[in-house]
Amino acid sequence: LYSLRVIFFVSMGHPRFSPLSPVNENNPSVINPIKRLAWGSIIAGLLITSNITPLKTPVMSMPPLLKLAALLVTISGILIAFELATLTNKQFKPTPHLSPHHFSNMLGYFPAIIHRLTPKLNLALGQAIASQTIDQTWLEKIGPKATTSLNFPLISATNNIQQGMIKTYLSLFFFTLILTMLLLFY
Repeated sequence: LYSLRVIFFVSMGHPRFSPLSPVNENNPSVINPIKRLAWGSIIAGLLITSNITPLKTPVMSMPPLLKLAALLVTISGILIAFELATLTNKQFKPTPHLSPHHFSNMLGYFPAIIHRLTPKLNLALGQAIASQTIDQTWLEKIGPKATTSLNFPLISATNNIQQGMIKTYLSLFFFTLILTMLLLFY
């Protein structure tokens, strides 16, 4: 019913509201139909799902291992959040005191040459491939494809002209052939 009203008012000639969009969109005449539609669809969905029996009875239980996994994830999330909340109260300085010289943050196991060389090679290869592709595209567009696109109108015009001439030549040939046949045999 609501969709029919929307279609009716959209297909009417002139709308009954101002074409300027309002600054305040808390107009009850705009909000109430949407509320009615939302409540109607919620109630209709509830009535339909509660009155129609499913063809197959769904399995309503989870395996015990899955239940235990969900509980463990929830408990671990709560413990981690609690630990983070208590750590924020124990920090006395506005900036945290980090020990700067640990083996893991000094990149002692990454040699500087190899660590910089791999990204540089990847980026150089990508740049070379991209520039080669762009150059190849431009050369193809300027070379063979440009020649084709420039010569195509001339080819079609020449073809049309020659077709017209052939038709004229053939018609004149047949006309003279018929005239000579008529003159020779009659």
